[in-house]
Amino acid sequence: MVDHKGCADDGMGGAVREVCGGSDPYVIVSVVFMIAAEIWRGFDVVWFFYGLFGVEMLGLGLLAVAVGLSVPWAKLDWDDPRKMLSWQTAVLTLVAWVVVGGISGLLLCLPFFVELLNEPNLVVVMMPLGATIATLVTGLAAYGILRLGVNSLAKVDEP
Repeated sequence: MVDHKGCADDGMGGAVREVCGGSDPYVIVSVVFMIAAEIWRGFDVVWFFYGLFGVEMLGLGLLAVAVGLSVPWAKLDWDDPRKMLSWQTAVLTLVAWVVVGGISGLLLCLPFFVELLNEPNLVVVMMPLGATIATLVTGLAAYGILRLGVNSLAKVDEP
């Protein structure tokens, strides 16, 4: 039995702790893959940390989106773990991932696009600008959707 009422009492802080607590495998695997990718393509410290920041920020933001959207349409009467999410959750999560991930991903690629145009002076400007705007987009989306999940947590009925 899931004790979702305790998380509702904790409010947004409890939801954020749940997202961050479940993200350890993602962080470990993504760091290993980022190191392998940088070794393969020729290590560049600046691009490595920029890419690592983007991967971690987007991954944790999209995890928060998935957690927030799983609450309003929770199915707590499941016998098979594959049936614990409703179709509404699956569709809305997919749409949110495509929209948020697409927008933030393109923003994070701004320095790369500028570098392809052989404008090295603009790359230095576009890295913090792209990272800041992408973080704002992802953070606001994750916060809003987590807020939706926390607000609807008290309405979820036990089976």
